[in-house]
Amino acid sequence: SFLSLSVCVQGDLLQRLAEVFLDAGDEPKAKAAFQEANAAYDLCCQNTDTTKGDDLVGLLESWGANLLSVAGVLSVGEEREACLQGALAKLNGAISFDVTATKAMNTIG
Repeated sequence: SFLSLSVCVQGDLLQRLAEVFLDAGDEPKAKAAFQEANAAYDLCCQNTDTTKGDDLVGLLESWGANLLSVAGVLSVGEEREACLQGALAKLNGAISFDVTATKAMNTIG
């Protein structure tokens, strides 16, 4: 659906913005942008309809990658562990829907 696609694109753009902030050394802005991207992916997932051609596998792969990036800027602790577990869940979800989801498999390692 259009809503799902536009929100997913927003998540992708926010994730890229977060990476730019991170490269510039602005961790607070990077963390905020990663969190906004995570919220966009969550909203996108709520509105995804695979019967209308929405790409749930791609969404889960992007969301998992975003959570891994978020974990990279967090200090060791419960919040970081939750991000890592969330990333693994999203990536495994992508694989469960499509056993050829190589992006998810490569991200997991």
